[in-house]
Amino acid sequence: LSHGLPAIRLRPFNHTGPRQAPHFAIASFAQQIARIELGAQPPVLKVGNLDARRDFTDVRDIVRAYLMAAEKGKPGEVYNVGSGTAPRLRDLVARLLTMTRASIRLEVDAGRKHAVEADVYLCDALRFRRLTGWAPQISLDRTLRDTLEYWRRCERRAA
Repeated sequence: LSHGLPAIRLRPFNHTGPRQAPHFAIASFAQQIARIELGAQPPVLKVGNLDARRDFTDVRDIVRAYLMAAEKGKPGEVYNVGSGTAPRLRDLVARLLTMTRASIRLEVDAGRKHAVEADVYLCDALRFRRLTGWAPQISLDRTLRDTLEYWRRCERRAA
């Protein structure tokens, strides 16, 4: 309990999806691709460390996890929430590039690399899954597609 409140704490790992701000990796990649498709940016995707591996979960699944924690979580406990997989950012960029007809080259931008960064962030959410039955329902491919479509709509409106 925290200050007498029956608090339940979640540790969500990386979450992403439509409407995420473009200073996050996947949203940044998607926004840049959308801008390139419109001719608003040269055909160069600026990236950071693509060898980093991150456990991404769709934000819509994370919201569902918060709701399930409120219903089934135990006060005072801490639960990890994530997909349990950690693809390389390089692989996620490659998947996004299959969703466009634009010919795009990658360019590492030192400003997009973090000074201190772990190579792998991988979630073990087994305890939370056993307690609540929660598991991600939205595939990473759908998340990538939905995020790219969101940025295409945004960039078309801005053009």
